[in-house]
Amino acid sequence: MKTLRDLLRGDYSNITKALNTLYNKHKSVSIEPDGGCYSRGNIEWLYLTTITELIESDKQDPINTVVISRVPVDEFNDAEYFDISILPDKGERRSIEFVKWLEIIDAKITNPEDMQDHEIIYRILWEMTLHGFTEEDRSKSKLLSEKILKSIIKEKYGK
Repeated sequence: MKTLRDLLRGDYSNITKALNTLYNKHKSVSIEPDGGCYSRGNIEWLYLTTITELIESDKQDPINTVVISRVPVDEFNDAEYFDISILPDKGERRSIEFVKWLEIIDAKITNPEDMQDHEIIYRILWEMTLHGFTEEDRSKSKLLSEKILKSIIKEKYGK
């Protein structure tokens, strides 16, 4: 099984295709704080900086597996999507949104959908950077998300 590090060190055309898809995704969802969109150059720079950091990180023992699974339309989802999660050798499967990057970079990747390498790169990087392009930004976003969730639970359930 391949790892994200293997894919990022492989054929550069896969990174180019993934960057193009990531740019189009950012453009389509306008996730930037002011409702605008970063330029193509900014998006590429942010992702290439992230990719460089990942590739240059110390190699980790592959104790996790990145699981890619198709989630069908159902009563909770009005559109099909792919769930990208991590499954530790010991533990429960969880979203990779707030998992430390070092736990992901050398994890084995399952690919039951027979996705092409550039699509795997795109989907994993999208999930990894959903809350920021650095570990520090992601930590701040996680704390803010937890604070908001606690506030909602307290308001709704009085706990």
